[in-house]
Amino acid sequence: MEPSEAGAARPVAAPGDRLKELSASARGWHTIQMAVLGFIGICGVLRTADSPAPRAVQWLAAALAVAALAAASLAIFNVGRVAYPVSDAPDGTSPLPAPG
Repeated sequence: MEPSEAGAARPVAAPGDRLKELSASARGWHTIQMAVLGFIGICGVLRTADSPAPRAVQWLAAALAVAALAAASLAIFNVGRVAYPVSDAPDGTSPLPAPG
């Protein structure tokens, strides 16, 4: 049986290795999130046309845009905490909660 086969047992990674893998993955997602949020922001700033929509609809759209920005910022913050963990412990232990 080849190790590359689907049914083959995989070696169990140490918790430190899994944390490094998670952090590396989160760094990639963090970069993507920042790029998408920046692109959306630039598209919103570059819009020059006046809207024929009623004033109430414009205010609702503005409120929803601010709520979406807050949600996106919270998501970026949460992914950033995993991507770049900060530990106050002198022994270098991770601040992430134990799984399960």
